[in-house]
Amino acid sequence: MTSDASTDGAGRGWYLYGVVRRPGPQGQGRRVVGLPLPEIESVEQGDLAAVVRPVALSEFDPDVVRRRAEDVAWLESVVQGHNDVIAAIHENSAILPAKFGSIYACRDDVAAALEGAQDTLRQRLDSLEGMDEWAVRVRAPRSAIDERASQAGAIRELEAEVAAATPGRAYFLQRQMERHLAARIDGAVAELGQLAYEDLARFAAESEANPSGAVGDEVEVLKAAFLVSRQDVEGFLAALHTLGDRIPGLTASYTGPWPPYSFATLPEGAP
Repeated sequence: MTSDASTDGAGRGWYLYGVVRRPGPQGQGRRVVGLPLPEIESVEQGDLAAVVRPVALSEFDPDVVRRRAEDVAWLESVVQGHNDVIAAIHENSAILPAKFGSIYACRDDVAAALEGAQDTLRQRLDSLEGMDEWAVRVRAPRSAIDERASQAGAIRELEAEVAAATPGRAYFLQRQMERHLAARIDGAVAELGQLAYEDLARFAAESEANPSGAVGDEVEVLKAAFLVSRQDVEGFLAALHTLGDRIPGLTASYTGPWPPYSFATLPEGAP
């Protein structure tokens, strides 16, 4: 929660959804229409506007939020409401989404934060215009990973040594081979993930890979977010659907389009 000693009165604050370009010369406080909640307004400063909603500060007191967060249904509802507003704006214009629960005690605080980061925010909005985020997961059968790993020359040599060794030596060679194989499996996962990442990133303006892991009998070789222009989305989706043709064994799943949550981090001190 962001605040200072003064408020706009009656314990009211301003819940921030995100930052957009200023849509026109109208004055402060005008209603933002076409959104899931009717009371949403704008705080305008320079070329930018913050999309806000008046709220009771008591509702977002840290202790109150901590207690209510234990109610999973309530938490899911308010987070979904936050995301619904951002998604509705994103359909028509670029938005820098704010983190859930960003509260300002008065409008002047919001305006001051906009004023202090005008250039950075404008540049980031420019880079996000006409862009959507796509979340992608790429998997490979565990059998394909194991086969790829066991094809290493060192593994084949150790297998031959184990077969010819005495029982005592065979035990130590077997342990050595298991360590080599584990390293090779990690390498095979990383290699396939990198191949998939590079294959898909050629359609994206920006991309971000995250840690991946095993999923049942499959191995998740890549978990990534891609920022894709709407002009390039057909090529991107075609590449997802045919990924296994170019890199045998891989299958991709995805969700989107989303607002650019992974690529729209507000700079320090901005709203």
